[in-house]
Amino acid sequence: MQVFHKKSGRPRSMSVFELHVYKNDNWLWIDSFQNKAAALSAAFHLEQARRFSAIRVVNEAYDDEQNVFNQKLIYTWSASREKRVKDFETKKYLERVRRTRKKKLQDKLPGKEKQQPKANKKTNKVILISCAVVTVFALLNALNNLLI
Repeated sequence: MQVFHKKSGRPRSMSVFELHVYKNDNWLWIDSFQNKAAALSAAFHLEQARRFSAIRVVNEAYDDEQNVFNQKLIYTWSASREKRVKDFETKKYLERVRRTRKKKLQDKLPGKEKQQPKANKKTNKVILISCAVVTVFALLNALNNLLI
């Protein structure tokens, strides 16, 4: 049975979401689902039961044109590591979080004090001139006190 895209009219590959569990050193097929949400829901329920050492949901799609089955890992959970990989976006998000945490930790390391921005040449000249003016007024005030 071929399913067609609504917009393009081309044949669409059939896909199914399979739930597998790891038990006694083997991956066992538990159930197949037509939509992703149902498969993930069943995986979360099995995860809460803690009866298996690992659980995964695989998207298996049959491509009519190439006559092959393509598999994509959607979700995995391992009791030993408490590791979850839900989607590619989640994986990228976790990598970004790790990078920012690593950067924050590196910023807190000793010898990595925050440096104040350097003043530009114009600011240095203004400071030098204002110091000279204050010094001149102090000298004039001292001479005035000596003469009086």
